[in-house]
Amino acid sequence: MSELRKIPFNPVEVPFLRGVDLVKQGPNYAIFNISRNEEREDLFKWVGPLQSDSVQFFKNTRYTKQLTSYLQFSGEVRVCVLRGSRHEKILKAETPVLILVANSYNSCFRLLAEGRVDYTPVSLHEVSNVFKTSGVSEKIIKKTPIVLYRSEGYIAFSKQTPDEEISEWQSSLDQLKKDGEYDRLANQYLYPRE
Repeated sequence: MSELRKIPFNPVEVPFLRGVDLVKQGPNYAIFNISRNEEREDLFKWVGPLQSDSVQFFKNTRYTKQLTSYLQFSGEVRVCVLRGSRHEKILKAETPVLILVANSYNSCFRLLAEGRVDYTPVSLHEVSNVFKTSGVSEKIIKKTPIVLYRSEGYIAFSKQTPDEEISEWQSSLDQLKKDGEYDRLANQYLYPRE
């Protein structure tokens, strides 16, 4: 998209909350692939959607409880979530689980592999990258049928970003989709390889 717009693009990976704070504080920031929801709607300007996604729970293969809904979680269930995430807010509001917060999905997967937590919710579009970067084996952790929520991912821009610039970004995304280039890039970088 930046190539179509002929502007420089220098992505930097930061913890989720730091990224949200940067985008809220000033211009020239954006968060790639964040769920657009009612709680966030007025915080950003949006370009997308990029894709539809599900956030599902993963567990250590040694954990034997067979649950089908997070609403079945008891106060003994330990769940690792991303600090400040929608996952944390939903689970705190709707379940009695013991929540451990972490700064990254990698940390949650490591805690899951060590048996220090029982579950962690992860976007299905991010899970292959989490396996790759966390160093945790797919033989130790498996996906459960438990869905926390479904969402659409967007690029969230600072509110200070001019509407004309948002329109240009949206047009660039629409052009990539129309040409089929978006599907090629999404299959290469965004979607999990199972």
